[in-house]
Amino acid sequence: RFSFKKEGEYQCEITALIFDVASPAEVVYGTEQWEKCPLDQSSLLPAGPLYDINSPSGALEHLSFPHSECSPEVQNHLMVAHYKNDNVQMIKPSEVTETHIKIKVKEMSLFGLVRRWLNYKSKAQVLLFLRQLAKIKKLNVFLLSSNVVLDDVSKGLQNHIKVDIQKYLNFC
Repeated sequence: RFSFKKEGEYQCEITALIFDVASPAEVVYGTEQWEKCPLDQSSLLPAGPLYDINSPSGALEHLSFPHSECSPEVQNHLMVAHYKNDNVQMIKPSEVTETHIKIKVKEMSLFGLVRRWLNYKSKAQVLLFLRQLAKIKKLNVFLLSSNVVLDDVSKGLQNHIKVDIQKYLNFC
């Protein structure tokens, strides 16, 4: 939940979403399972979390979704799926940068970054967790896209010890 005191552009430290509001506003959002947003699996793949975003005041003008695509060619295949009333609409970005895809927001509901099926390279992050088994220790290594919310992954690994080495790797 964000409360914005004035118009402007604001970035969430956890999700890296960027909210562009036209006036003071409140935005409430969380993640959902992609099963709630039926995609044409033959040509589209999720490229980040699915967000349920709501701004009761209607002041939210633009949303920018973080992405981890290296190639401008692949970046051109990114879109945002907007799911409302059992319909999925693909929104073409109004702007694509090295880190974000920006769209104009007309109505609130489920939003998620999608891409066409292509061979590509992505920016990634490594997340390490240590588990103590009977007499041995096991190191779990997770290679995640840079737009994966680390808190969501960490919640599922509460009985593990997080190794304090979070480095971004660039596989481009």
